[in-house]
Amino acid sequence: MSSRLDKTTLKAYAAQCSYSITRMAKGKRMSRQHLRRCFLEITGTSPRHWVEAQRLDAAVRLLIEGKSVKEISIDLGYSDCSHFIRFFQRKFGRSPREFQRMFPNGNNSQRNVP
Repeated sequence: MSSRLDKTTLKAYAAQCSYSITRMAKGKRMSRQHLRRCFLEITGTSPRHWVEAQRLDAAVRLLIEGKSVKEISIDLGYSDCSHFIRFFQRKFGRSPREFQRMFPNGNNSQRNVP
């Protein structure tokens, strides 16, 4: 993979690196500080904030699809399930399970997401 970052491939690359900023920097053979500068230039935000937003977007999508909270926390690289639950609840004001109950049929992308 090229050492260049661009907006079109950033999401896929972040997912490939399990949303780990350290893995992203190593994979592109750059320091974390250089990665930070690239992120600020490309996205207008820090890698940490961008990654947090991407993980939450992915979590919402996976919850709607009916995936378990435990699977999501592992897939998205959270240190443990409780960390994911706290982070999600802080952002959306409800637990992932409560959010998932809003979409009882799974894979219901027609509904509004908070």
